[in-house]
Amino acid sequence: MDSSTTRLSVFQKTYDEYIAKIRHNQYPFSSLARLQLRSLIEVIRNELRRCSDRDDCNLLLRTLECQKSLLSPIRKLPPEILDEIFRIAAIRPPGYNIRLNTNTPDTNSRLRGSVFTLTWVCHWWRHQTIAQPALWSSLSLQSGANNRARSEVWAFLKECILRSGDFIPLDLQLAPCISGSPAINFNSDAWDIFNLLIDQAHRWRALDVISGYRHGLPEDRFSYSISLPSLSMCNNSQRNGSASDSLPEKSFPCCPSLQILGLAYLRPTHNIYEILRGLSILELETYKGCSVAHLLGRCPLLRSLTIQKFHLDDDSFCSPCYTHTNLLTLNVTIGDSFAMGVWDAIRLPNLTKLEISFGDLAFAYNESEDRMTYFDKEDKNVLDEVQEMVVRSQCILEIMRVYTETSDGFEVPSDVVDVFIHSIPRPRSNVLPRR
Repeated sequence: MDSSTTRLSVFQKTYDEYIAKIRHNQYPFSSLARLQLRSLIEVIRNELRRCSDRDDCNLLLRTLECQKSLLSPIRKLPPEILDEIFRIAAIRPPGYNIRLNTNTPDTNSRLRGSVFTLTWVCHWWRHQTIAQPALWSSLSLQSGANNRARSEVWAFLKECILRSGDFIPLDLQLAPCISGSPAINFNSDAWDIFNLLIDQAHRWRALDVISGYRHGLPEDRFSYSISLPSLSMCNNSQRNGSASDSLPEKSFPCCPSLQILGLAYLRPTHNIYEILRGLSILELETYKGCSVAHLLGRCPLLRSLTIQKFHLDDDSFCSPCYTHTNLLTLNVTIGDSFAMGVWDAIRLPNLTKLEISFGDLAFAYNESEDRMTYFDKEDKNVLDEVQEMVVRSQCILEIMRVYTETSDGFEVPSDVVDVFIHSIPRPRSNVLPRR
């Protein structure tokens, strides 16, 4: 063996030694170890100055990079601090660490998410990321009629779910991909994932379901009887805002910890009282009933209520006036689809925050100006009724926001907004164009 070959072998051995130290994050914590490493860095630099062989130079340069990398301050971070940094870095819009869209036109569906980027940086980061169950406990699954993900993609998704362990809270989003085509064609790989998720139902913390997703799910494969003891937040919204008259109570198993609920549609006949009475936050796209008082009477602990549409319907509720003392926040979207007379029997004495926005409103054009005919009626409108309810409640608002731009891009007349604001006692108000 000639001298050049021997020298190359020595350089290769030195490089292999330092690349192994990097992969296992062997930071020189003692002052003596750091001093020795800096001395070795100078030795490599001197070798580079004398070196003329290309292969030798490449190995020396790579060794020098490894040695300098070992002195990087980030390598001194304790694993607990690094885990917290990873947790923050993994939270990117749309809010789920692992995302799979299986409705692509070809078989190129793959898992996406910032958590995977963390595993690509180095061996040490990959080890830390895989070992942190919380990073693998946030999943968005969008599916549809095609479902062309390859078997290895489903297998990798199963591995990711298993990385989240058995005790870390699990956040899920289930949604169809194609608007107007909610039918789902699940293959055996997809059913394996769903069976695994149902086995993990005891640790579901948040569930976001786009209505229409259940369409096409055989009831013998997807049971309604599962218990969700850890579920604290659930949202069931409609694609394209089309409210369904389906019975949502069939979709709600035992959820003793549920605090936040969002529904596309609710009416008094829906038998979910056990869920409503423990809620803190309720957000409704559409409610069909005769009174806000009846709704709040079923939610005695509610602290925040959002209603976008209110349709009149007969129910058996009858009360001269109901006082709800726990509600602090009220968000109302006023539009042509919001019924009149639903605020008459309610008092909210502890209300501190009120937000008013505007949906679709009747709008007419005349030669002098564009004007919303909704506010030109001689009779009262919903905004007037909300104002009367607030005054009747004798509450002291700390925050009041009015968003003056309607959902179809028109502007609510400023005089209407001014009259409403000045009629409310002592609000700290904001008039904003849009949400």
